[in-house]
Amino acid sequence: MQPSSSSRPLTVIEDGGLAAIGSPAARRPPADPAADPATLQAVRDALLERLDPALLDPVSPAAVRDPEVLRVLRELVGRQIEQGYGPLRGLPQDDAGLLHMFQESLGWGPAQPYLDDERIQEVKIIGDMIMVQEEGADFALVPERFAAPRQALDRALLLAARLNVPLSRARPQDTLPLAHGTRVHVSIPPCTPEGSALICIRRGRRAAWGLDEIVSRGACDAAVGDLLRLLARAGCSFLIAGETGSGKTALLEAIVNSWPGDPHVITIEDNAQEINVRHRAWTRELVQSATEPGAFGRAAREVLRQTPSLVAPGETRAEEAGAILAVAVSGHAVVTTIHARSAARAVLRFADCAAMPGAYMPPSSWPWPSPRPWPPP
Repeated sequence: MQPSSSSRPLTVIEDGGLAAIGSPAARRPPADPAADPATLQAVRDALLERLDPALLDPVSPAAVRDPEVLRVLRELVGRQIEQGYGPLRGLPQDDAGLLHMFQESLGWGPAQPYLDDERIQEVKIIGDMIMVQEEGADFALVPERFAAPRQALDRALLLAARLNVPLSRARPQDTLPLAHGTRVHVSIPPCTPEGSALICIRRGRRAAWGLDEIVSRGACDAAVGDLLRLLARAGCSFLIAGETGSGKTALLEAIVNSWPGDPHVITIEDNAQEINVRHRAWTRELVQSATEPGAFGRAAREVLRQTPSLVAPGETRAEEAGAILAVAVSGHAVVTTIHARSAARAVLRFADCAAMPGAYMPPSSWPWPSPRPWPPP
């Protein structure tokens, strides 16, 4: 996907003639504040100090963020002009110029327009290159690039520091939790080439979905939607299978929000806030498996003492399946997801995960005799 290019207007110089055009002063381009590191640092510091931190998320709504950016910068520029000194006196006064300063200082540079476009589902930064994915389409490499890979790396480290995620050479990969289900996964050296990063920013949903939204978007027909509502009213447990990006979490959220009555819902997520629940009695539990191995499984075990109506562990990946199975067989309704290409493979993979070392339920307590081979024939 490439944004449409706009033609550059022809500039006609009427005063000065050939002599002025040929002079060194005329050939020298005007100073660009966005190219001055000191000015960019001053803009960055000012915005960090005065903006609501929620507006600094990569996919913060531009309609909310931009007016605040303009207000803060205009106030500071005006004050420094009156005082007669300050690094921001030379900033442009027009909206586009000031927003460009935000983009180059605290925003995500050439990737920011794509992050602001809600049609873009995911933005991937590989070194200095940018790839984007529209909903229902494959990734496409766009022509815009960072001036150097280090620019994207510095932005990722700044975001991680603001969210208290200690990215370092000892811990070079992690997921940064943002609001509204947006997920940012960052890899830095030594997992990536020195001075560069791999940054995957996947946009989340701002509104909680129910089954009506799933049906209206064509993910299933009305008959399947009615069946899922019937199973939810019956208090059934759900294991939702699918590949990456297939909509597993969206369906989990829709089923949870279709639960009858006023249930007490407990969601368990690993360093992400992807699930949005409409029910008033909702407990969101966040764990960080990267720094606390086994934390997800421990959170699922503790659910047994919290007597919820419905438990929604965001994703089953490993030995926590044992604890999740213990919750389900104890009579609590469970809705979770797992990576698998079919329902049969999902059940077998879940069983294998529940049999892993460290799983909460020992194999002797399983409702089936022994682990099945994976993958199935």
